[in-house]
This record gives sequence, structure tokens and C-alpha cells, in this order.
Amino acid sequence: MAGGPTAQIKKALRGVGFELQRFDPDGSFAKRRQRLLASERVDLVVDVGAHAGEYAGSLRHGGYESRILSFEPQAQMFGRLREASSADPLWDCRNHAVGASPGSTTLHVSGNEGFSSSIRPMAAIHEEAEPGSSYVDSESVSVVTLDEAIAETPEDSDRLMLKVDTQGYESEVLAGAPATLSRCHLVELELVLVELYEGQALFGELVDQMADHGFLLTDIESGFRDPRTSQLLQVDGLFIRRDG
Repeated sequence: MAGGPTAQIKKALRGVGFELQRFDPDGSFAKRRQRLLASERVDLVVDVGAHAGEYAGSLRHGGYESRILSFEPQAQMFGRLREASSADPLWDCRNHAVGASPGSTTLHVSGNEGFSSSIRPMAAIHEEAEPGSSYVDSESVSVVTLDEAIAETPEDSDRLMLKVDTQGYESEVLAGAPATLSRCHLVELELVLVELYEGQALFGELVDQMADHGFLLTDIESGFRDPRTSQLLQVDGLFIRRDG
């Protein structure tokens, strides 16, 4: 067979819109994150925007065994999160949104299993790129600051990782977390290249905000694309403290 069986399979897959590539599990973003968690000796992961616990579950699957503190404001997702964490004594969950100041606000609930739910109004480009993401409901939710919440955690947890996936509300989460960030060695943020939620901070603004707190962008994972144009809209960025 000309070109060998692998070449023929690749050609056939390209004909229907797929690309066959060798999978390198050790080179994946998740694996690189796990190595940093180990090398930085992280003993508490703060998971803001936990949804139904997928992120924390992936950390456990990758071998992270220390404490996790998850925040999820949406009622239905929090129920699923609590169920996912129920058998894990080192995984605590809080039913709050996280922001720059404590209080309450309205959460817009999206139709795509809540993955695009946000405190901010959704921009047209987001709805056009993913029509099922449109808002279908709203809820009143309580808001805490990370500094307020983390102040209650044991002082022996002094090597934190913060993950923030709040659909356009990342800058506000960071604004309420200067003391928490001083205890962090790693931070993972959702970063956008175009405005997906009205008024949100874009990629460069968040990188600058993290630099002000002493963090350097060290890794990026490609994320949400517009399927109509292949335009990259969102990535996940991993930051490390400059002074270790």
C-alpha cells in the first residue's frame, strides 16, 4: 500500500475533516500542570468557578492528593459539585460567587449545561460562535472575596494554587484576593483574546495584573475557537510566582 497504512489512514481522516497525530501524554497541558503542582509543593488548590467538579476531578485523576477548596455559585451545578466531592475528605465546596467585594448579585445561567454562566452580560460573538450558550435563566447569588474566604483556611496551607474560570469575572476575583495571591505559587486563569462578556478584562490586561502581583505567564493551553472561522477566542494561562 503506497505510503503505508498509517499514511493511508491519515489521508482518509483528512478527507472527513480529522487529523491523526501521535498523542504525547507527558507533553499535555494537564501533565505540565501536575508537574508544577508537585515541584511547587502545592498543598491547597483553590478552584473558583468549579462547575460540577470537573477541574478538581482531573487534578485527582492526575495524582494530586492534597486539599481542594471549590467555589460554585449556581445552585444546580453546586448540587452536582457537592455530590462529586462527597467521598473526598480533602475536598471542600462553597456555594458562592467570588468577586472584588462581598454582597449579592445576579448570575446569568447559560443553556449549555451552565458552562457559560456569568455575572456579566454575554457578548454577541460568544452567542454566535456557540448558539447553545445563550442565557436561559438567572439566579441571585451571594458573593465573597477570596481573602475573606481563605482567611478561614489553616495557616499550614501556605503553598496555594489558584484556578479562576469565571466567564469574564476573573479581574474582579483577583481584585478581592491580594492576600490570597501572596500565598499562591501557581495561578491558572481563563484568558480571552476578544471580549466574550461585556466589560471583561482581556488577555494583556490580566497578564499585566498578574505581573503586578509578582507572577509570570509560563504556559498556555488553546481553548475556545469560533467554529465558523477557527479564530482563537480563549486560552487557559498558567502563571508561576517569579521568586518561587
